[in-house]
Amino acid sequence: MSESKPANNKVESNLKSEDESPTPRPDNKVTKASAATPTQVSKTAIVALLIGLIATAGVGGVYYWHVKEQQALEQKILQQSQLALTENNNKIQQLLKQQQKENITATTQALNSFKTESQAKIAYLEGVIARLEQNQPSDWLVHEAEYLIRVAGRTIWLERDTSAAIALLKDAEQRIQELNNPSFLDVRKAIHQDIAKLNLMPTLNTEAVVLSLLGLEQQVSALPLDSVHIPTSSEQEPNFELSESANDWRENLNKTWQKFLADFITVRRRTANVEPLMAPKYQQNLRQNLQLKLQLAQWAASKEHKDLYIATLADIKSWLNEYFDMAESSNQNFIKNIQEIESQLVTFNYATELTSLTAIRRVLAGQKNTIIDNSPVSPEPIQKQEEKPAQEPSTSEGSI
Repeated sequence: MSESKPANNKVESNLKSEDESPTPRPDNKVTKASAATPTQVSKTAIVALLIGLIATAGVGGVYYWHVKEQQALEQKILQQSQLALTENNNKIQQLLKQQQKENITATTQALNSFKTESQAKIAYLEGVIARLEQNQPSDWLVHEAEYLIRVAGRTIWLERDTSAAIALLKDAEQRIQELNNPSFLDVRKAIHQDIAKLNLMPTLNTEAVVLSLLGLEQQVSALPLDSVHIPTSSEQEPNFELSESANDWRENLNKTWQKFLADFITVRRRTANVEPLMAPKYQQNLRQNLQLKLQLAQWAASKEHKDLYIATLADIKSWLNEYFDMAESSNQNFIKNIQEIESQLVTFNYATELTSLTAIRRVLAGQKNTIIDNSPVSPEPIQKQEEKPAQEPSTSEGSI
């Protein structure tokens, strides 16, 4: 350790002397090179820093220029939009004013036309009222007579009641007779013709027929059925009475012997057929089928099916004669009622329309045409004007 210190001191002294010498030496090149290196590094950093600052300033300038250009473009677009909006608003206002004028004109024309039509209709109605006031107060009798004739026709068509229809026609003829007007003579003539035709037509008593069949249906369960009938013998009963005369002892002995044999063995000859007795379940079925036949006859009478009505009653009579005891008075009266109902008329082809109804309607139509001819003509109804669709405002080319 002690030996190294003098060496170090020697080096330091050498360095100091070199620094203090005014002239460089060749031995000092290495030392100068090593001292110049920090200076060169500092200049490079400064140049790089300057370049970076310049680049940053250039980028900032470019960005600032783009921002200014974008603001100028937006300002220009906003101005164009406001200009286009102003033009569109002006066009819309013009179109609205034009449409308002057209609507006012169309409304005025429609009101004028409606006013003209109303005045014409009022004049027409006033003429009709004036014509009606000129009519006689008794004209309601004509309409009442027409109603009565119409009801008479419906009575014949629906109810098949000629008596009621004749009564209605007579009432109608009395109403027309009260008018004392020769113009209704043809109507009265037609009414009398209809009455004469109805008098020749038969009156259907369908309701009575149906009620009679309904009553007979309730009596079926009480009708006695045919029972077993044993016919009487064709042989005469022998006489076993004994005589009191002694001379008749032979005959009395023979009678006694015959009576003795008759008490043990009896042989009788019968010539009639013996019908078997019907089982109870078949008896019930028979009565139910007979009731169904009566119900079918009721339906046929109400619907005016003559052929079915006659055939059904014929089946009922056949069943009565075959399965019921016709010796009983109840069965005889039952089949007698069936025969009376069978003779009733259940259908007839009545006229569908009366001649007098056509005649009186012709007279009423002539009166109506007279009223119309003497009144002002009604104007034609106003046709509604087609509404024109509003025109859509057109946008300018620079609108957004």
